[in-house]
Amino acid sequence: MPKSKAEKGRGFAATMLRGRMVRGAAAGSKFWTVVSAVAFARRILKRLSGSEPQVLFSHRLRPGETLVIASQDEGVRVEGGPQGNMEV
Repeated sequence: MPKSKAEKGRGFAATMLRGRMVRGAAAGSKFWTVVSAVAFARRILKRLSGSEPQVLFSHRLRPGETLVIASQDEGVRVEGGPQGNMEV
């Protein structure tokens, strides 16, 4: 059976959970009905709020340039000033 547009971006566990919610709510389970209602309300509120991820930085890399993403938690230390062209 072909996947719906909503299911294409989901992982296996999320798709299984959604199936359980639908089957449980359809079978009359109060627990799954409440879980389904909360999930549906969350999805609707998210859509209505229009909360798109905010782009904090954008820069086009040219051939030969490198982008390194690191976390301070990993023990990375930054020494000296910025290197290279940091134009936004």
